[in-house]
Amino acid sequence: MSAIGTAFKNLGELRIWFNDKSGAALTLADMPEVIPLRWTYFRDNWEFILDSLTARLSTYAYPDILGDQINSLGNLIRIQRNDTSKHINPFLRSNILNTYYAVWENIDFTGIPPTKEENLLVNNKLLRIRRFIKTDFLSIRQSLVDGRNEIADTVGLLDIDYNTAFDRSSTAQLRDARIKDITDMQTLQQAIMSVDFILANTASLSTATVDPFALARANANNPDINIQTGLSGQLVRMFFGDDLQAIAVRYLGDSERWIEIAIANGLKPPYIDEIGKAIPIISNGSDSRLNIAKLDGLGMPNIEKLYINQVVFLQSTTVKFPDQRSIINIKEIPISGEIVVELSGEANLDVYKTIDGAYVRVFKPNTINSNFLIMLPQPDRISQSSTKETPFFLASKSEDEKRAGVDLLLNTTNDLVFTASGDFQLNFGLANAMQAMQLKMLSEKGQSFRHPNFGLPSVIGVKATDPNNIKDVLITGINSMVAADSRFSRIETLDVSVDQGSAIISLVVKLAGSGSLLPINFVVNTG
Repeated sequence: MSAIGTAFKNLGELRIWFNDKSGAALTLADMPEVIPLRWTYFRDNWEFILDSLTARLSTYAYPDILGDQINSLGNLIRIQRNDTSKHINPFLRSNILNTYYAVWENIDFTGIPPTKEENLLVNNKLLRIRRFIKTDFLSIRQSLVDGRNEIADTVGLLDIDYNTAFDRSSTAQLRDARIKDITDMQTLQQAIMSVDFILANTASLSTATVDPFALARANANNPDINIQTGLSGQLVRMFFGDDLQAIAVRYLGDSERWIEIAIANGLKPPYIDEIGKAIPIISNGSDSRLNIAKLDGLGMPNIEKLYINQVVFLQSTTVKFPDQRSIINIKEIPISGEIVVELSGEANLDVYKTIDGAYVRVFKPNTINSNFLIMLPQPDRISQSSTKETPFFLASKSEDEKRAGVDLLLNTTNDLVFTASGDFQLNFGLANAMQAMQLKMLSEKGQSFRHPNFGLPSVIGVKATDPNNIKDVLITGINSMVAADSRFSRIETLDVSVDQGSAIISLVVKLAGSGSLLPINFVVNTG
């Protein structure tokens, strides 16, 4: 069978998969195996079939194509009727499906009572298609691409860039393009897009467990089921051994609302994965990289268990507590297939050695476990006003540290600092008070559009022949900023030294509440 014929055959199986999911009726286009068995009926009842096909012309997406195929099939049937010397079944031709695809697509399979043989064919095919997994859809997709490309090759519609990108050799054009060729290519391209949609949701293909997203869609118009979308969320700790129903009962008061939790957290079957998969490293760690084997112990590809931004845990016999990281890059070494995984956090993975049984633990995508927080959908929007609640990590601290507040931690070059898990590192307490003061002193007043009074006034352009002019401007600005910040009560000491385009500033501020003294030193450009 040609690539085009194979593509349309697989297109029929793809249609069956969709129709079976939605409960739609099958057509002869879905069951090309049955078409040769229907030849006698078509030959003897063509006028009756013709009326039903003609009635569908006005509602079919491509009426001209359907009309041409009806006329062509009618001529074929009349020729066979007149040739009484031969008993040929023209429906046995290999191209019969794609030649009259529009016709078969408009004839219901059960429009003619099926025979036992036809019913057996259909039932066996349905059982096989219902077991489709990812590899089956990948194979279908490739056949659709090959069929589309063969049509384009035949009529000279493929371009040089496409052939170069996919390492294809050019093919001589055999004939001019017809409307049917364009329509067939469009049909196959739409099918390719449908397969891409299926492959993007392959998590639900390998299990018969209910998919919360599909369930939500199916029950969207069911008045007996109320699925709330939620306008905000609350993070809670999941306990070991919990399932989604138990969490729904504990926090939402109804076990049936587990679907809302699944949707809010993007969870798919099996929803919870506490065990995960331990993948041993095959060479000692280095910097931020670990190497793992191409296949696991069962011969399954390890790379299918990994994805960018995935949270993983590292452990060995010498590193007792799991080290949480996230994957920032994945590379597969040619020939050997060995996988190099680059992780976030400190570049200290040399502590993980093969002799210590070091491994990476990964969890199934779109699952949750007791290592993480889970979000509960809430019906109310989050208040836009600050709650002024004290974070748990400041609850036991002194009053001046609580007053210092919480912010994002910056390094010495004012870049954000991240945790080992890839989250933002927080700064709080006295360290945050010092960071806040340094930011005030190193920012130029007027740079922030929404906070025009934030920062020191610029001294560039101030008459430099008298350094006291510059000192006065800086001292006035520093006093003004400290007085405007409720975290500080006053300046205890302040010294400004101006020399050759820069000013060295040393001050000691008194914290509000405790009266603790905070020394700060920095240099600003005055040139």
